[in-house]
Amino acid sequence: MTFLLKIVYYGLMAATCLGNLFFFGSSLIGVGNGSVKIGERLCMLVASLVAGAILYQAYRVGHVAEAWGTGIAYVFAALVAFLVIYIGGIFAFVKVHWQ
Repeated sequence: MTFLLKIVYYGLMAATCLGNLFFFGSSLIGVGNGSVKIGERLCMLVASLVAGAILYQAYRVGHVAEAWGTGIAYVFAALVAFLVIYIGGIFAFVKVHWQ
């Protein structure tokens, strides 16, 4: 059972860290055609920083302390925190145009 938890933990951690690095980088350099507003980029930056902090805690709990189940829970918490902060920030601080 521990082996399966390790596989799930490292797989989720790798995918989430790569996604988080992509969103962090794209919020800094503004990937796109310039139609992305500064408010959206700032919401993405804050969301990726918070998710990165939670992922660091997931690393400390999962890898260092070898609590694989708790580490998986922290990775999912980072995903939820990213989505809540990003979508909530978009609705709160950016004028959304429904097409």
